[in-house]
Amino acid sequence: MGLCVESYADEPETAELGSVHWMARELGDKWSLPILSRLSTGPLRFLQLKRALGPVSQRMLTRTLKKLEQLGLVSRTPHLGPSLQVTYELTRSGQTLYHAVRLLNTWLAKHELAPQENVILEDAIVSR
Repeated sequence: MGLCVESYADEPETAELGSVHWMARELGDKWSLPILSRLSTGPLRFLQLKRALGPVSQRMLTRTLKKLEQLGLVSRTPHLGPSLQVTYELTRSGQTLYHAVRLLNTWLAKHELAPQENVILEDAIVSR
């Protein structure tokens, strides 16, 4: 998949609209941004991430992590041992996207365009 945006006409406003559509389609689900938020503090094993997110099903977390990995935003590192453990962390692209989302969140809060409970990232993460 990658972070490429679908090709649109050469007009800048059309290309920008394509970027917005791509972002809404790929990251507008319930769990992508909260996962990026939780991983922004450092690598987490699957169960640590699941606990940090709250009521996400194992299937949905696995599916969303695979999508974020395909987009190049999250990396997956398996660790061999008595039992297989997998660590997830943000890639460089994931880190820069997370910072852009934090800026958007700050802007939303500053302009009071979203109630505090509806901001993009969790309060605990935004306040760091």
